[in-house]
Amino acid sequence: MTKTTINLPDAVLCEAKTVAQREGTTLKEIFLAGLRSELERRREGEKLVEYRPVTFSGNGLHEDARGLDMHRIIHMAYGADRGGEGSA
Repeated sequence: MTKTTINLPDAVLCEAKTVAQREGTTLKEIFLAGLRSELERRREGEKLVEYRPVTFSGNGLHEDARGLDMHRIIHMAYGADRGGEGSA
């Protein structure tokens, strides 16, 4: 096994730690699962979902979307069928 160092946004690391703790696993396992999933997606030639910007009249986020997490904003823009994991 090779050891490496990567730079991650603080918010991503914090969320990964929260998930690992909640699921009783390690950061290593979380990162391995995500990396394997991404490599498989790319091998199969899947494309990332393209999202349109959530703006109204070109004035930024609608006041109802301010302060919401990205899953809720995507849900508002696309509905439950396109909101992805964690949408409600």
